[in-house]
Formats: sequence, C-alpha cells, structure tokens
Amino acid sequence: TGTVTVTLLFVESDGTGADPNSYTWTAADVQNYVNGVNTGLVWWSAQAKQYNNCWVAFFVRWVPPTDSRCKQWREMVQHPSGEVAAMATDVMAKFGYNSGTHMTRVAAFNTAQRSLYGTDWAYTGFVVYNPEPAPGQLTDGTAAFAYLTGPYTFLLFRSYGWRPDQVFTHESGHIFGA
Repeated sequence: TGTVTVTLLFVESDGTGADPNSYTWTAADVQNYVNGVNTGLVWWSAQAKQYNNCWVAFFVRWVPPTDSRCKQWREMVQHPSGEVAAMATDVMAKFGYNSGTHMTRVAAFNTAQRSLYGTDWAYTGFVVYNPEPAPGQLTDGTAAFAYLTGPYTFLLFRSYGWRPDQVFTHESGHIFGA
C-alpha cells in the first residue's frame, strides 16, 4: 500500500566504444513503451484493491535516450546479461552517483527520487532498444530481469516478443517480492 516513483531510463549506445551505434531509439517507440508501462502499472493498482483495502499509485517519469546521462558505449543487445551491472554503473555515474556497486548507486538514485517526488517507494527501469531486426534477447538469452525487491529492472524494448505492458508488469512484480 502506498505510492511509487518509477523512473524509466531509456539507455542509448553512443558509438564511442568498441560497439557501433547500431540502433537508435525513435520518439514513437519511447512513447509506446511509456504507454505500455502505464497500462501495466494500472493493472497492478487494480490488483492491489482486491486485497484487504490495499492500494498502490504509481508516478511514472522517464528520461529520454537523447539525454546524455542515458548514453553509454555498449549496444547492449550485443552483450550478455553479465554486462548489465557495468552499464547501470556507467549510467548512474552520469546521474552523479559515483561510488559503490551498481546496486548501491541505483538504490541511492531511488532514494533521491522517492524524496524528490514524495513517494513511499521508488525503483528504476533500464530499457534498452532492440528494434527489428535486432535480436530479441541478449547474447546469453536474457531479455528482461528484476532484482527481487529492487533496486532496478532491466528490459529490452522487445523481450521475447512480449509487449511492454506485459514484460514491465511482470518484472515489476519481482521488484515487490513476487
């Protein structure tokens, strides 16, 4: 029961490292993803009402892929899931969270978001672009995951063919311990 800030970071490759910038987010795909997330979180709000007068309200904010803080050198769909932590570390450093592991950096970011927006809880979604004909999963077969109880979830734009309202909703359940 309570309020939740959900921050979507639309991660973009900038072509400055070993990987070429193969896929660039379109404004329409960003908006479609945000719409899907909102649809999925409304579903969670409806589910909460069915349990002993529980309720949950989500405040979804997003940082576009054109924001330099969301840019990093990896074209993530060309890497295994083991590199997600390094990607998250790099992105969080650009947001000013420069010490600790990827988990502690994102947890500190979430704490700041919770304070800034006055919510009871916060978590972050790192969303990576992989439009057709890009693979539907990372090189080790992973397409989306969440750390049980947070602090973040990682998702591909296309995760095994699931729509954003399905995959983000599913991974958000793990954020809350399901």
